[in-house]
Amino acid sequence: MEVRVRLDEGLGALIGQPGFALLLTVALAIYVLGVRNGWRMEELGGLMDASLAPAAIVVFVTGAGGVFARILTDTGIGETISALMLDTGVPILLLAFLLASVFKVAQGSGTVATLAAAGLVQSTVTAGDYTSLQVALIVLAIGCGSTALSHVNDSGFWVANKFMGLSVADGLRTWTVLTTILGWAGMLIISALWMVIS
Repeated sequence: MEVRVRLDEGLGALIGQPGFALLLTVALAIYVLGVRNGWRMEELGGLMDASLAPAAIVVFVTGAGGVFARILTDTGIGETISALMLDTGVPILLLAFLLASVFKVAQGSGTVATLAAAGLVQSTVTAGDYTSLQVALIVLAIGCGSTALSHVNDSGFWVANKFMGLSVADGLRTWTVLTTILGWAGMLIISALWMVIS
């Protein structure tokens, strides 16, 4: 009975893993979309090879961004930067936005920039006397900072360029400018709301 329980727990842990879910999804897609429609294995192999090239840049850039953010967090560099900015008197709202923007520009991933910036300002926010609405605005400022300045080290930049058929220069002129305007416009609205409620 105990062996059966351990086997069930091990199987449940395996099924819950993201890698297993992706493998199962690919196998089902190969069967449902390929084999059932009469595709040969050579044709399916060629299709999978062709689909890896555009996805590889997105996967590698996102992975490298995650590693870089982990290094910044583990070495304490991010906390040092946060403390230095707070010592200069930078308001918490602007600090949250700038930290997220710096992480976004440095490593590319908006998700990693959001998590890193939130982790760095967390102790300051919890120690401060902020209302729940002010905390929500700080979180939104982090979101705006992690949206701005999307460029070549951002997987979103490459996805947008590939789907719209843009060159790198065209992507920088359109996508990067658009995301920068979006981030700063959001920050201006959040700042106005902050002044109204404070």
